Amino acid sequence: MSTIAGVAEQQYGRHDGLDVLKIVGQAVDEFSRHPSMKRPAEVREIVNVAVGSSAEAVAKFVRRSDLQGEAAFESSARDSIDCGDETDGSSGMSNRVHKPAADEDERLMQGRVAPRLKLLVEDEPKYVIVAVEHLEPYPLKMLLAALRSAHCPPLIIPKGSSLKPLAVNEFIEVIFPKERYEIILDDASRKDDREQQRRMAAVQDDIKTKMLISDPEILDRLVDAVSSLAEEQQPPIKHVKVWDEGGYFSVCGRDFGDKLFGRGLELRVILEQTENGFQKHLGAEEGAVAPVAKIAVARSRLKEKEDQATGKGIVLTAEYNFMKYFGVELSVLAVRPKHAVVIGHGKIGRGIAVALKAMHVYVVVFEPNPTRATSAKNLLGSAGQVHTMRVLSQAGEVPEEVKRALGNAFAIFSATGKKALHCEHLQYIPDKCIVATATSADDELDDSFLGNLSLGPRQPFTVGSHSPSCRLLLLHGGAAANLAEGYSLGATLIQLWCLKLMLMKNAHLQSLRSNAHRCITGRMADSSEFASIEAEVETEFEQGTGVAVSTDDLLEQFIACHQR
Repeated sequence: MSTIAGVAEQQYGRHDGLDVLKIVGQAVDEFSRHPSMKRPAEVREIVNVAVGSSAEAVAKFVRRSDLQGEAAFESSARDSIDCGDETDGSSGMSNRVHKPAADEDERLMQGRVAPRLKLLVEDEPKYVIVAVEHLEPYPLKMLLAALRSAHCPPLIIPKGSSLKPLAVNEFIEVIFPKERYEIILDDASRKDDREQQRRMAAVQDDIKTKMLISDPEILDRLVDAVSSLAEEQQPPIKHVKVWDEGGYFSVCGRDFGDKLFGRGLELRVILEQTENGFQKHLGAEEGAVAPVAKIAVARSRLKEKEDQATGKGIVLTAEYNFMKYFGVELSVLAVRPKHAVVIGHGKIGRGIAVALKAMHVYVVVFEPNPTRATSAKNLLGSAGQVHTMRVLSQAGEVPEEVKRALGNAFAIFSATGKKALHCEHLQYIPDKCIVATATSADDELDDSFLGNLSLGPRQPFTVGSHSPSCRLLLLHGGAAANLAEGYSLGATLIQLWCLKLMLMKNAHLQSLRSNAHRCITGRMADSSEFASIEAEVETEFEQGTGVAVSTDDLLEQFIACHQR
């Protein structure tokens, strides 16, 4: 037995009925502090000493899911490093001490990445950018530093999966609505990070819901915030751009532009990043059309790379947390006839399937699109099955093939963005099955699915009980798992950001030249119409020229920002 495992056994012993979460957390804490710290094999040894076999660990975890544990959840120390904050040592919550943005921006601008992003911003009329974005501290800091350095003030509408108290505190000065998040951060009960996170998620969900119905009150508040930022600049800024992700502005874009126009501001561009959001924008256009240039990068080659990396990240998140709690690789559950089910073989679904195949997991894919189904068959070969059907018929019935596949699933990955799983599926999903989604729960899981589950405390594996024989492990409660875990896409993400900034710049300059942006039809244009710009970005990355960003550049940027 190793030294570290010996320490764990000596200190905690082995006890029947012991709280699994608490023991695993204490053991991993001991592991992280020990001077002879080793790698994951040591973690497995400690966890197995503490809780016994993986089957026992899973069973105990499900039975005792109401117990929070002490340290088995995400590491506040890791979040502190990511956010650059000092914590109060009690809950991972920062002391609300903000580093001066100017000082931090100066450090970031000394690296290799932020200055290249700035190049795509500074040679055009200044603007306020309203960005629906995940609060992933390190890459987002670089983008914000570039924008502020170019005197283009940002306003962030945070996405739900990445809402964590430390990250919200880090970016509070640029978050909308700032005052609602500040109330939560300043509340006397802030020692309970999970309660804070739940309340923040409720705020985010409220904002998203109201934007999707073009609620006048929330739009007025958003316009007030944008107007204040514009007036703070000298000379005052007149132009506004929207960096959308998930179709937040699909319904309210026209009303938002009209309200800005009434305040002397002009909405020039709306750019959408995701396929889910692209579909929302297209659907909204069947009614009113916003008189503003609209672009989507959802079907660009660069977005495809990002989506496939996202799919791999979701699987890695499931693997990491399974190792963290139960001490073994996820693939130990994949003994035939057990398999993983992947619903949807779009770009993210393909990334999920690639990652599972690399883990030697048998994969069953459901994809109604014939072209995508063929792609899945070519990818998996003898390592999986592909069914060209929906998992729920139009009549609300579950096909026999779906029943059989769900019945032998140890994990289900849903990647459609179209509420694929319904209550009708629950009776066929086996006990202790892992369920993970590729986007927010309200887009991927039908209300009837979640409504028929009794959900335990929100944590990396949230227990959702349907019956004594159907207790599911929802990865991060159904949220986009990789984002909830803080998984960053590095140079792939920066490359996509460069494309977005170049497309927004191009559309902005075109509207200025035509001087007729108020008469633009506003139909959402696929980025394929701007193939030359995408080719330019790809060429620069391949050749290491222009605004190209490599992994080495990101390492240099990180060191420049964090060295003492």
